[in-house]
Amino acid sequence: MNPFAEEALHLAAKGQGTDGMSSTSAAIGPNLAMGGPLAQPVINAQGYSNDVKRTQNVSQNISTAIPQAQAQALGELKTNEAKLSQAEYQAQHHLLERISQMFYANDGGGATFALGLPEVAQQVKQHVAEQKLMAYGINPQVPYTSNNFAA
Repeated sequence: MNPFAEEALHLAAKGQGTDGMSSTSAAIGPNLAMGGPLAQPVINAQGYSNDVKRTQNVSQNISTAIPQAQAQALGELKTNEAKLSQAEYQAQHHLLERISQMFYANDGGGATFALGLPEVAQQVKQHVAEQKLMAYGINPQVPYTSNNFAA
């Protein structure tokens, strides 16, 4: 009942002394009981095979898309960190540039440091008070030279 090739294969294995190779769990003969259309010799399984391959393709694309998306997100994060770092550097650079300009404008900071001396600080306060009076039209050097008389 079985095809000659299958029977001859088992007889040849016995003749070679390797009859243990013939004792598998698969029965001799066509394996029509195996599940799925790919194992059926009388069915055109091309459509099923294509569906299996499409499913595998989608699965593989998803499995590779996840690391790619993670790498892209990490790259964007590092790019944004670099931009932020550059912006912080620029801000610090401009701050230091302004500080150096202020030091240059007041003789290397001498005028600013002089404010720590009580007599210099008092003189600056006096000048500020005089400027306020002049802004209101009062001459602080000569009393009562203003047109703003008390009523």
